[in-house]
Amino acid sequence: TQRYAQQAARTLPKVGMAVAADLGDPASPWHPIHPPWKSEVGRRVGLAALNILYGQTAITPAGPALKQVAVDLWQPSWGNFHYGFGSGVCSPGSNFLCFGVRLRFDQPVALQQTYGMHYGFPTGFEIFSASGVQFQPASLTGLIDQYTVQLNSTWTFGDATHNPPAVLRYAWHDYPAMLLFNSLGQPVVPFNVSLSL
Repeated sequence: TQRYAQQAARTLPKVGMAVAADLGDPASPWHPIHPPWKSEVGRRVGLAALNILYGQTAITPAGPALKQVAVDLWQPSWGNFHYGFGSGVCSPGSNFLCFGVRLRFDQPVALQQTYGMHYGFPTGFEIFSASGVQFQPASLTGLIDQYTVQLNSTWTFGDATHNPPAVLRYAWHDYPAMLLFNSLGQPVVPFNVSLSL
């Protein structure tokens, strides 16, 4: 896909990428190719150019990139995992797989309010089965520290051995909700990673 090609290009010398997936306009007759907020796209490209081409290393060339993923299976000490359902949903034998995912980034991240700009899943995080047929959104529960984000999910399509969750994606489809940015307003780089239970 396009996102894979973009990420591959970032490994080349003197190449940067300005993420603008959060700026697409689904009502545009030109699809997302021409976002109406061109000045913001230019600002992000300019930050990358200042760092990569002009050697201003104090300027961050791109938004935070994912560095580490850790999956934690639900423990009774977590208590009520879901509003109004109690901890029974996650108890052994319930036919649900409850788990948390910790995501660590290469630079500090902050939650940004994007009220009114949600096109797709509310957090931008989606969990898929290995086949890619079953999927569901993941809940962004908050920041553990300035580099680490906590997600929670209840997988309804299987358990840890039968059809487990296998892939986590962030901002991977058109017009994604993007809630994570760095201090310069650069969004977290979209990603598609495997999950290990």
